[in-house]
Amino acid sequence: MEFKYGERELYHADELIAVGDIHGEDEKLLDIIKQVTPFLDNNPNCHIVFCGDLCNRGPNSARVFEILILLKKRYPNQAFFVMGNHEEMFITTLQGKSNWTSYTFQTWDSMQSHWQVPMLSVEDLVRECLSRGVVDFIDGLIPYYENDNYICTHAPLDKTICYAHGLKTYREDFDKKVIPEYILDKMLFDLRWNFVMEDPKLCAIPEIKKYHICGHQFKHHSQPRLFNHRAFIDVGCGAKKDKPLVAVKFPGKKVYRSFSKPL
Repeated sequence: MEFKYGERELYHADELIAVGDIHGEDEKLLDIIKQVTPFLDNNPNCHIVFCGDLCNRGPNSARVFEILILLKKRYPNQAFFVMGNHEEMFITTLQGKSNWTSYTFQTWDSMQSHWQVPMLSVEDLVRECLSRGVVDFIDGLIPYYENDNYICTHAPLDKTICYAHGLKTYREDFDKKVIPEYILDKMLFDLRWNFVMEDPKLCAIPEIKKYHICGHQFKHHSQPRLFNHRAFIDVGCGAKKDKPLVAVKFPGKKVYRSFSKPL
């Protein structure tokens, strides 16, 4: 029996490349892709997972979406994209369910500039995103990625949050071979928005045995934080121009960085 912490598909890969928050930094994204795609070409069992917050803040969210759409077409069974809180804000604004305009105006401005079209309203933006495949791409984002050894989320898993969602009961049910209520699917909002203390002694989750990788919280860090059982790989790409985009290859925890300056 395959052990899963979520009810979504369990992927199988012997190599994994996890990419931190892009936040609209198209040139840094292109440089990272150039560095890591040879691993995808050489090993069909190598997966690349983007850990959310693809858009906003940086200079060209439109081009980031275009690059990632093409990457998915090139590696349909190897490239995976997790939804971050910024994608949630963006798509719910497009759907008229909420108004996150103050958070997404940079995304809108970059799309208008890159596509050279007059977007004067949400309706105009929806039409452009539909015609260019952006809406379909965002609709295809996954809430988390899980394979035999690794779990990738946008925001971090946290011991307190997990226990609040019934992790102990879940674990006891699994040990008793009762069909479990999958813990990852019970905390999807938290997996997009949660912030935690990064002290591994405080946030370690002994019941979850797989290695956990996330983005979302860069604070004042200039390096990814790679611990024995988890990794925080967002270092502020898009928040400041001098912050790199980071990718980490597992196993081995090899770090790849791009400091490419936006055009």
